[in-house]
Order: sequence, then C-alpha cells, then structure tokens
Amino acid sequence: MNEPLSEVIRIRVTPSHAARLGEAAALSGLSLSNYIRRRLSADDTLQEELTRKFHYCCRDG
Repeated sequence: MNEPLSEVIRIRVTPSHAARLGEAAALSGLSLSNYIRRRLSADDTLQEELTRKFHYCCRDG
C-alpha cells in the first residue's frame, strides 16, 4: 500500500452488505474506503502466502 492512489473503483452491493461493511469499518476506526483497501490488501497477502505454501508442499510431488 505504498503506491500513490489514483484509481477509483465503484462497486454495487446490497444494502445489508453495505451496512455490514460500514459497521465493520466503524468498529475498526477506519473510513469505509480505508477499511476496504486494507481488506483487499490482506486478501492479496493471504493469496500470496497460500500460493507459496502450495508450491513448497507440492514441489516434491
């Protein structure tokens, strides 16, 4: 998350999903935008870690 921000992405969600995201952002003390940005970054990190582990476990087979 060190890159400068320049792109805007708009998404459509249900009202209940928007409410849940808004509540989670408020509980974390972040704006909705920052909360979603952190969630996306965490998802990327988790995917990279799982991919590394998969390659490590399967390299001999």
